[in-house]
Amino acid sequence: LTSALVRFRFLPRPHARAPFPSAPTGNREPVMEPRFHLWVGAETGALKGINLTAQRAANFTPGPALSRDCAAAAMCWGGPGETELLLGCRDRYVRVFDTDTKRFTRSRRCPGGRGPFCGIATYGSAIVTCVESGLVKVWRDDEAENTELEAGEGLCCMRQDPARPQRIATGGRENPLKLWDLERPQEPLFRAKNVRNDWLELRVPVWERDVAFLPAGGGW
Repeated sequence: LTSALVRFRFLPRPHARAPFPSAPTGNREPVMEPRFHLWVGAETGALKGINLTAQRAANFTPGPALSRDCAAAAMCWGGPGETELLLGCRDRYVRVFDTDTKRFTRSRRCPGGRGPFCGIATYGSAIVTCVESGLVKVWRDDEAENTELEAGEGLCCMRQDPARPQRIATGGRENPLKLWDLERPQEPLFRAKNVRNDWLELRVPVWERDVAFLPAGGGW
């Protein structure tokens, strides 16, 4: 892949299943079902599954549907079972891919704010999206219950605490790290401060490109 925008998601236990498991039935030949250790969302709009053991890749976006408007800007799992993959696309649709049936099953338009998605997550049955202009929104089944917060311009990333999914972290260009509680979105729980000026007494620029939470028990 030569695309400028590629998103990766690893299956946590690739050794738990053989790369091409099969089960003979009577006199029939074993049914070969490929397993994928890696999912890639590309700039071209393609979603690909990659088997690292066999060094093979398969494209799951039909040719007529390939479009840079469908390029994956952000990806996340739909739940702990990892049977659904959510893609936040450039056209501001969130598309859901079923990793068992290998098909896209549904999509939802998520407008508001400006710029592409820079983060996506799930919170119960809701979808959480974040865009470059700073709008973080929780999309629920009943749109009247949607909530949102403003995390500030120039966002580059949004990540969810896997141990406490109601908490997210955001950051970006001249937008310092902030921790939020989606149930109390009025003010951040924590706002980072910039480091002191450098040895020339010049302000150090802030540019948070990504963030991650420590495993449960290792954080605050």
